[in-house]
Amino acid sequence: MRRIEGRWLPSPRVVVVFGLIAVLAAGGVVLGARSISLRVSGVTRSTSCPDVLVLGAAGSGERVGTTAAHFDGVGPEVQSVWERISAQLKARGINSTLWADPYLASSVTMLAPTFEEMTLLFSHSTIKDAVRNWVKAQLDSYTRSVEQGATQFDDEVISVAERCPSTMMVAVGYSQGAMAVHSGEEVLAKMGSTPLGEVRATILIGDGLEVANSGIREFGSASTIAEGVATFSFLNLTHQRSLVHNVPRPKMTAEVCNRGDIVCNFSLGTFVRVLSSIRVHTSYVSFSNGHEVATKPLISAADWAASQV
Repeated sequence: MRRIEGRWLPSPRVVVVFGLIAVLAAGGVVLGARSISLRVSGVTRSTSCPDVLVLGAAGSGERVGTTAAHFDGVGPEVQSVWERISAQLKARGINSTLWADPYLASSVTMLAPTFEEMTLLFSHSTIKDAVRNWVKAQLDSYTRSVEQGATQFDDEVISVAERCPSTMMVAVGYSQGAMAVHSGEEVLAKMGSTPLGEVRATILIGDGLEVANSGIREFGSASTIAEGVATFSFLNLTHQRSLVHNVPRPKMTAEVCNRGDIVCNFSLGTFVRVLSSIRVHTSYVSFSNGHEVATKPLISAADWAASQV
């Protein structure tokens, strides 16, 4: 806190932290407001053992309402990648199936601080109470959603590896879903006898846990020093460096991230240009004649993933 003309004002760090919350909340609003395709792709889900199982994890708010119903529970970004991979494999005589991570995929709007919490920020004696209330009421719930997604992703990988030893897997996640896949693969990599080896390729689209100079395959216009919003926060705001982890298998992982993406290429610059930065994050697919159209980075990443099986 600092005092100016007799008034206590929040420190720059507090402003940035809650600014980030507002940014993420705004991202959720924009995401929810996008046009959606009124099309059901008719993906077949089976308990049998396909040649390839694509594990999809939707972004924030994409597993509710019409978005979930019309994009097979994975959202338009992951759906477009799945369709590209499926077509490539079909041309080679390889059958594939889509599995949608059933996690909550909580909307980032839940991260917006309440009026009471924002008011407390301007009180020198209650700033810690404001942050504590926000962590308990909003952040913990959002974090549980990511953790739930990671756990269910891990459970599915382990189950498929045991039940269908000849089935190869490809993992694809967008935004919060990318964070769930990223975190889930970290856990799998720590197992003594890991089924992670059956996941032949991973695509992370707009990963908030992106680490600079990670050595992963880069698709998109962001530079190799791009950092995710969570990574930026851990390193520069909360100073929890121990929470920053690269993906366990960089050479088998693709990151789709465009320059200025508020989630996977976060910086103070993207924060200042918040509206355009959010648009970058929500523009990996466009819509034409009621159908999602993948951008070039998604197409390239999908083609790479298909080549790995």
